[in-house]
Amino acid sequence: MSSDRAALGVADVLVPPATGDADDAARTQLVGRLDSTAGLERITANSSGVIWRVQPSAGAGAVPATVVSSWARLVTATIAGAAGASGKAAASAPTDLAIASDGRSVHTRIPAGTAGRLIVLAERADSGWHATLDGRPLRSVSGGWRQTFEVGADGGRLVIELRSPNRVPWLVAQGVVGLLTVLLALPVRRRKAGRR
Repeated sequence: MSSDRAALGVADVLVPPATGDADDAARTQLVGRLDSTAGLERITANSSGVIWRVQPSAGAGAVPATVVSSWARLVTATIAGAAGASGKAAASAPTDLAIASDGRSVHTRIPAGTAGRLIVLAERADSGWHATLDGRPLRSVSGGWRQTFEVGADGGRLVIELRSPNRVPWLVAQGVVGLLTVLLALPVRRRKAGRR
């Protein structure tokens, strides 16, 4: 079953939150069945729903790849087409390294490695996520629905944080609009004609 999902390119399974009483019973049954399904590893349950990762399956005689479960992972991308000593194109499987995190932030050191490494978070992509390596900002790249940063071969002090956008201009604009609304809503007395 896991190989069927992998063949279809399914990497994760998400069951969204229930929307009503009738959905709640069906959702609870579905979550229980997915929890007991071989080849699925439960990652998290949050306001977006319950998420499972599809375990990679090994081909005949192959050793299955290990799956690293972590909120933040350092992923070395697959290298394909590089010629080895035999002259044939070599391919290496992606390798993952769990990165220590504190809730929804990272403050740790990562080792140097090969080019093409990525930091992948178990979070939806959002412009509020910021990552730096030794104070140098890391570029956010497309990683599907996950927040992903390009690291490269360098090692050093990694910091990842979610920064809320600056709300001060919006609050000032809302205050001005509110004040104008109140001033325009005040009753105004008209002068009677003929009196001075």
